Amino acid sequence: SDKEKLVEFTEKHPKVFQDFRKEAATKIRPLSNEELETTVNEGELIDHLIMKLRAIPKGAESANDYHTLMIGILEYIFYPNLINPVKENRIHEGRKRIDIVFENGAPAGGFFYTLQHAKQIPCQYIPVECKNYTEDIRNQELDQMVGRLSPNRGKFGIITCRDIEDDSLFIKRCSDSYHDAHGLIVPLTDQDIIEILTKKKEGVEHHEDIILGEKVRKVINRQ
Repeated sequence: SDKEKLVEFTEKHPKVFQDFRKEAATKIRPLSNEELETTVNEGELIDHLIMKLRAIPKGAESANDYHTLMIGILEYIFYPNLINPVKENRIHEGRKRIDIVFENGAPAGGFFYTLQHAKQIPCQYIPVECKNYTEDIRNQELDQMVGRLSPNRGKFGIITCRDIEDDSLFIKRCSDSYHDAHGLIVPLTDQDIIEILTKKKEGVEHHEDIILGEKVRKVINRQ
């Protein structure tokens, strides 16, 4: 059931939902952990994720907090299309590390299924790099993601960041990388993530597919 999925989700991400449980506990009589888990409300859960994201300061000192939160948010947004996130997945015999790697579990239809079967872009695994920067991500971060892509792991990657002042310039950089056959890379900013979460709270399904689909269209068509 949806309630069971929410309970399982909060159990998998204790650092993300520690404050959420404490806040819930102050609103009602003292509850056991088991009782408290069953009080999870999806709207309140989404509000908590948005609040946590907005509260994390930009910069290197909060990079780990941002990384941990993004694992929880992205799993919530993309489940069941992306599953089994692995934090700091090591590749090349441990010489390189990817912030998060998801397995592509998408059923027929939807963005990740279409990406692999209609656009012929390998994406059996989806690498994600999380950048809690105070300024725009640049070519260096794009090149880093290129180094994480391969035909065996996948040729599609996501870079999350707090914001991008010159979005059109970064999309053009992603487009250059794609047309040079280095792989398809798209950014997701706080604004994108909050929009997706807000739509989920409103009951709008698959808005994440619309956001990613529009970014991919711009990259492929050089817009």
